[in-house]
Amino acid sequence: MTPKKRRELIDKLKELLRSKGYVEDKFGNFKMSEKLRYKFNPNALRKEVRLISGEWMRVRSGFYKDLVVTEEGKIQGMR
Repeated sequence: MTPKKRRELIDKLKELLRSKGYVEDKFGNFKMSEKLRYKFNPNALRKEVRLISGEWMRVRSGFYKDLVVTEEGKIQGMR
């Protein structure tokens, strides 16, 4: 995946999350509540939940090269 295509996909993913009510925090993560967030890493998108201890645990993730935003507004390619 070229850097330009990666940037376009990341922008599309961020716009999708905003449309679903997620808010970007100062670290670039998208949160809907204090218990669920999407984290944008350099090569992958991670969906994480907060544990009782306060740590974040990965639920699903996917490399940008494997991710697709469907016409229904869903993210495919996360495992």
